[in-house]
Amino acid sequence: MELLGAPADLPLVGAHAISADGSVIAGVVASDPSRPHDQDLWRAFRWTQATGFELLPEIPAAGNVLLSADGRVLVSGARRWSDGIVDEIPYINPSGISADGSVIAGRQGGALRLEDGVVSALPIPPLDPDYRGDHAEAEDISADGSTLVGHARRSEFESEGQRYSNWEAAFWRDGVFTSIGALPGDTVAGAFSVSADGSVIGGASGDVAAFRLTAFLWSADGGVLDVKLLLAAQGIDLSGWELWNVTGLSADGHTLFGHGTNPQGRLVGWVATVPEPATALPLAIGSASLALAARARRLAGCARRRAGAATGEA
Repeated sequence: MELLGAPADLPLVGAHAISADGSVIAGVVASDPSRPHDQDLWRAFRWTQATGFELLPEIPAAGNVLLSADGRVLVSGARRWSDGIVDEIPYINPSGISADGSVIAGRQGGALRLEDGVVSALPIPPLDPDYRGDHAEAEDISADGSTLVGHARRSEFESEGQRYSNWEAAFWRDGVFTSIGALPGDTVAGAFSVSADGSVIGGASGDVAAFRLTAFLWSADGGVLDVKLLLAAQGIDLSGWELWNVTGLSADGHTLFGHGTNPQGRLVGWVATVPEPATALPLAIGSASLALAARARRLAGCARRRAGAATGEA
């Protein structure tokens, strides 16, 4: 383990992002440790193996501090640091950055894409013509800048007298909206991570009324897949575990991490690796899909038996 070597008078430091080769790290630091709750005093920093810790006093730590894969571009709020030059950019509440730093995803008042100084609002096709609360947020962007992922609110539903927004996991490629949907029986979903080429997407699916979330992976061939079932199909015992979301994916989409609870009920972070997509992954998807189908059949059978008992039918 190696400490980042922040000056002794700047003890409050948090790392947010790392370059692809691990040689550059970006994060936030409290410029006045005596006032740690004053967000106006937090600043971005950049650390490299070659130069060590560098405070960036001109860049306020506004929300996420993003770093390009090559470590040459850092973005925070409405400021961008690029090879030592700081400039102003349109504020879009940045949430993701492409590998070369040329494209930025954001979620300020909608799903946004920033490229060459131009902000583009990503479309949300209407689902319910009577619903006027359409809204979307972009949470991440692929390394090649082609695919933004997030979620869209396109309708509402009522459960036990309460009204809820129906969020769909979605992605935008070449400006075109595509809904990912959710796991069977779920009412909400969101996408939070994407592989380098946009072919694999990770997120969370759940039932907002039941306060339940389930981590998922999506691909064009496999559709939306329960990560816990996928890993169980590989022989991994996850008894007692709950995997809530996939908040990060490796460039190839094989390694994923997120949050959940362990068998003792403690909130934990987790990381897992799935097989090569070209070989074992389709088999695992098939096994997990069969498990989902079998579970659905069992639930349906139970429901029919209970209905029959209630009506006196055999």
